[in-house]
Amino acid sequence: MKRNLLLWLSGLYSFTMLCLFIYYIALGQTSHWTVALGGAIVSALPLLFLKADHLPFSSFLIVGYYILLLSTIGLGTLARWYYHYSWWDTSLHVYGGFFTVFLAAALYDWLLQGTAQAKRMRWVRRSYVLAISVAITVIWEVYEFLGDLTITHTMQRGGNKDTMEDVIAGVCGALVALCFEWRARRN
Repeated sequence: MKRNLLLWLSGLYSFTMLCLFIYYIALGQTSHWTVALGGAIVSALPLLFLKADHLPFSSFLIVGYYILLLSTIGLGTLARWYYHYSWWDTSLHVYGGFFTVFLAAALYDWLLQGTAQAKRMRWVRRSYVLAISVAITVIWEVYEFLGDLTITHTMQRGGNKDTMEDVIAGVCGALVALCFEWRARRN
């Protein structure tokens, strides 16, 4: 079921992004065709886990990943929602922080499945999950900075203020998700 969902969503999203890639190349819009090509590539990344005996992601995470891609690449950049809605960027950073907690938790559980450490040291797990989420938030901001230097010049419209708001939003989303995840594991 999860494998089929992953294949279907990845195929649909990749196909859409590749069509947009061709469309934007024909129009000569460099900043858009590079985004569409990147969208096709990141859409295929979860397929690397199909070789694993057990797919570490729940259906919730798989759908959440493609919602994140659609929101950031499809709606945010290509449909220009980042420009039309001032709240869009911050909302996605909150969602991204929230999402990465569950992603990091799934990867942690998958990597340490069946080991005694996985059950014994819950505080290590929480620290790891929060650290991964914060690291992904920071890496995303580096990506925005480098994107502005090389391709678009529009990713960090607010400069340092935008960067700090995005990092704070991502960390807040991660903390909220960590609380949800902690309560769910307690019950």
